[in-house]
Amino acid sequence: MEQELHRYLWTRVLDVAYEAEHAINSILARDHGLLQFIFLLHDTIEKIKIVKKEVQEKISKKTSIISANSPNKPVINKLSIAGEIVVGFEEETEWIIRKLTSGPSEVDVVSIVGMPGLGKTTLAYRVYNDKSVVGNFDVLAWCTVDQEHNEKKLLQKIFNQVIGLKTSFNEDGIDNDVADKLRKRLFGKRYLIVLDDLWDTATLDELTRPFPTEFQKGSRVILTSRKKEVALHGKCHSAPLDLRLLRPKESWELLEKRVFGEEPCPDELKHVGEKIAQKCDGLPLVLDLIGGVISRKEKKEALWLEVVNNLSSFIFKDEEEVMKFVQLSYDHLSDHLKPRFLYLASYFKDEDIKISKLKYLWSDEGLVEPTDLKSVEEVTEGLCG
Repeated sequence: MEQELHRYLWTRVLDVAYEAEHAINSILARDHGLLQFIFLLHDTIEKIKIVKKEVQEKISKKTSIISANSPNKPVINKLSIAGEIVVGFEEETEWIIRKLTSGPSEVDVVSIVGMPGLGKTTLAYRVYNDKSVVGNFDVLAWCTVDQEHNEKKLLQKIFNQVIGLKTSFNEDGIDNDVADKLRKRLFGKRYLIVLDDLWDTATLDELTRPFPTEFQKGSRVILTSRKKEVALHGKCHSAPLDLRLLRPKESWELLEKRVFGEEPCPDELKHVGEKIAQKCDGLPLVLDLIGGVISRKEKKEALWLEVVNNLSSFIFKDEEEVMKFVQLSYDHLSDHLKPRFLYLASYFKDEDIKISKLKYLWSDEGLVEPTDLKSVEEVTEGLCG
């Protein structure tokens, strides 16, 4: 019986694999063009979802017949932030610390919102380890959510920190009653729990449900998300903090520390270094990436000027790191938005795109469909507005 099930599922997987290969080959051979590839790819993705659902329904979570595509396994692992260089956001840090250590006695959620690479996690980590914050709470726990949608596993992570258990655990180590046990452990205590990188409101609700709210102990939850609607959904008393870009002085400070550590930048390189920092547009992620690149180069003005004139190419030498963020954001686009996003790949780099023409092309290619309440024109206007 098990062998038959195994054979059936692998047959289904191979069928979809061949269709995916056909979709990819069609664009490589240019026999259909980009748009045909987009539609073929979309159909193939839908079929992959169907097969994935079949696998989940037919095989229990504990079986090891197919383990490579476990839906609960994050695509990327967030790098350790313990050694990250922290620069800027002094006012924001003080504001969050005040929210954590004073204010209402009821439970409050302090949210940090912003685009990928702004430093939300780094800022949360800074305040989480601040002495005045640590001393203000009975219990502290940090949970990085990412794409992890197994709420019980996430609650187990929190519970293990609450009870002081530092060893890792596997799927078999998850307690079915972990939510109830977590609630009992937090009962009557002043707790601070960080939920880092939340993507959706449903996961937020599931994770916070066991947190006691009936005691006026001044407990707090720190939430980081790139989605404003998630932060607003979790709002209790404090408005979400929209994290800004780094200021020019802060950008240079971060780049300088990334390249030279605690040593000052030589005077002959400072001017060109500030130009590099300015071109990074205040994004800590970009500053960190480009800082890593030039730290491995000779400290010569001519080489740094080369970086100034070709900044994007130097950043994308670390393409794998950048693409992790791009892939993660793309994966969380709604299915109907993905073909429209991919359509932009038909334009040349740095080519100006007229919105009026793009609306027409999207509509003409069938990438925009009317809804019960809106026409195609109205839907397109909403997408580009």
